[in-house]
Amino acid sequence: MKKMIATGVIGGAVLIALYYFSSCLAKTVKRASAPPAPPTVAVLKPVAPSKAPSAPAKPPAPNASASAGEKGAAAPAPAKPSHPATASPPGASAASKASRSVRVAAIQCWTAMTETERNAALLEKMIRVAAERGAKIVVTPECALHGYCHPSDWRAWTTDPEDKEFPQIAEYAEPVSGKHAKRFAELAKELGIYICLGMAERDGGKFHNSQALFGPDGSLLAVHRKSSLWTPGDGWCEPGPDKAVVVDSPYGKLGLMICFEVHSMPEKLAKAGADIILYSVGWYGPNEMEWFGRRFPRDVVAKYNVAVVLANWSGPGGGDSWPGLGFSSIYDASGKILAMSGNQPGPRIAIADIPLPPRGEGR
Repeated sequence: MKKMIATGVIGGAVLIALYYFSSCLAKTVKRASAPPAPPTVAVLKPVAPSKAPSAPAKPPAPNASASAGEKGAAAPAPAKPSHPATASPPGASAASKASRSVRVAAIQCWTAMTETERNAALLEKMIRVAAERGAKIVVTPECALHGYCHPSDWRAWTTDPEDKEFPQIAEYAEPVSGKHAKRFAELAKELGIYICLGMAERDGGKFHNSQALFGPDGSLLAVHRKSSLWTPGDGWCEPGPDKAVVVDSPYGKLGLMICFEVHSMPEKLAKAGADIILYSVGWYGPNEMEWFGRRFPRDVVAKYNVAVVLANWSGPGGGDSWPGLGFSSIYDASGKILAMSGNQPGPRIAIADIPLPPRGEGR
């Protein structure tokens, strides 16, 4: 009896080993035959910020969860995109050769108020990485150049010269032709790409939460000023015109949108014929799994049939966070998530290829 049991155990072990070996072999063959997918997320070493002055905490404004911030609960597993090739491989069919796509990148990072030089250096580094990986359109978060606000202690820009608690926007905001903004116009020309830069814009004595779109030749193609303001973060700026800003490009019409405008701008951009929305975000909440992973692609992207490059901020780290950090995403016009970053602190870049309609076929 013992001999029979021993024989059975050995035989079972052999069968398990054979099954495991064959499974591993099959997986190896499958991996070897599958073409490698282009990178979807690059993680960069952060640029250390200088020590920011502490400020007394202010309570959040009512309905703060409706807009500008970051971090949160578990998000859906980032979809591993199978990106269309930007160049057709040998032997590709006529149909596949006719397909078009553009590689885009969503920058995700934390940029601090009063740290413009550091912010500019970090953004330039990340944009260069995105361009090296083939991105032709790069989008930065809301007010990325100058910093937006700090929801963990509710510190934000101020225009009140008597306010000694918060930083003065007048000392840092600049025109779209200013020193730091011009740096990104030159970078766009050097790299031959489109850069959508979030910044605090000065226009005479007025201030705006703006996007500046620079073209591959370094020219300023458009300026979009946030029209729907979020009280806790936008108390320093004036609203821009409530109209769609759309720019023609070889990749279709590019539309501009900033954070809280999600409640009104997508329909306007769709009616204006936008093929891709360049969306600069500084999200506060609500929970990003429900929002970035489900509601936004369903209720905005798919509803209006327009692709979106969503660049959200990250947190400064050290346990300093809020419900809407991270999960920068790239969606095709059907709402499919082509790439999504995580919500860990530190710089990340979401990269994907967005399919384009055949030439001559608009929206």
